[in-house]
Amino acid sequence: MPAVIAVAIGLILGSAAGGSFALMKGVDLRFEGLLVLGFLIQGLARGRLLPGLPSAGSGMFIWVLSSLVVVVLLAVSIGRPGIYLVTLGTLLNVALVMLNGAMPILYAGGNAGKTLAGTGFYQLLNQSAIMPWAADVMVISWGDTYLASIGDVLLFVGVVTFLVAAMFKGGGVSEMNEAPNFMRLGYRRLPE
Repeated sequence: MPAVIAVAIGLILGSAAGGSFALMKGVDLRFEGLLVLGFLIQGLARGRLLPGLPSAGSGMFIWVLSSLVVVVLLAVSIGRPGIYLVTLGTLLNVALVMLNGAMPILYAGGNAGKTLAGTGFYQLLNQSAIMPWAADVMVISWGDTYLASIGDVLLFVGVVTFLVAAMFKGGGVSEMNEAPNFMRLGYRRLPE
């Protein structure tokens, strides 16, 4: 659900800043279909929604593998606005999961934390957690309660940044100067 919200906010902000949906056809992002598939597999594996998974461990393996593939695919487009934030957020989340064996989460009361911890992908944050500052410790309420990590925030901001920039002449290298100043975050000049 947070990914859908990031896309919606990116499109709304881009439109409000004077961008055009029609210009998004010119987006210069490589392997976009594979990236979407990789993020979809991540979501399914995390929730053990892929059919036939024998254990939470196999879902974790698929999640880590698909995340690493996503990072490699993102690296090809790293000069695009927002992509380095998506890459960094993904890497941070993968490192956290690999170091802890699961994503540490804050127990925020109610059943949310306990339910998530029961999936095998998450574990309640404890004193033995490695990099506890990067765990899912931020409680966000959007009608429902979500737990977010620093990596999730970087992913969110990166997606919003990318979409807004894409609404200005496709978010290409030479066209980025057309984007509003707040969207130039992380933009680096590439050869045209």
